[in-house]
Amino acid sequence: MSIERPADALKPAPALIVMVGAPGSGKSYLAEALASELGAHLIQTDAVRKELFPLPRYTSQEATAVYGECHARIRAALRAGSRVIFDGTNLRERRRRVLYDLADTQVARLLIVAAYAPVEVIRARLERRMRSPSPGDLSDADWSIYLRLRKDADPIERPHIIVNTQVGFGPIVRLVRCQLT
Repeated sequence: MSIERPADALKPAPALIVMVGAPGSGKSYLAEALASELGAHLIQTDAVRKELFPLPRYTSQEATAVYGECHARIRAALRAGSRVIFDGTNLRERRRRVLYDLADTQVARLLIVAAYAPVEVIRARLERRMRSPSPGDLSDADWSIYLRLRKDADPIERPHIIVNTQVGFGPIVRLVRCQLT
């Protein structure tokens, strides 16, 4: 005798994974690995910015439009019951609070993943990006932007996972998968 489960019982619950980290921290590479392993939607501020503004000027008006569009996409994906990874610097708590509210309103699991690497590794990554950009890397951030943004980082007020991106992603993928089950 077999027990039948409703189709919804097999479907993963909606979840929002918020990536946090300065440029060069490795958060985007980790976000891509997580999205691939978890079958999650990946929403990246850099990709949305290039869609909305092919020649971005990085003004506050552009940032407002980019984050507004990202939030709308996150909301729609969560409403559809999907897992979503939001890849942006997300260094300011006021910006993260909007994401917390989105997850709470959509009754989605919230995970915050803060990516970091030693400063010399970040500098080398950003210099390499400027010399020979990878085709999938949409970020324009360089060392000067890193120096400016890292000063803007607020403490994360919610429980979060801190990841050293200088090491392999296997353990963090397993940890995040366990947190979502």
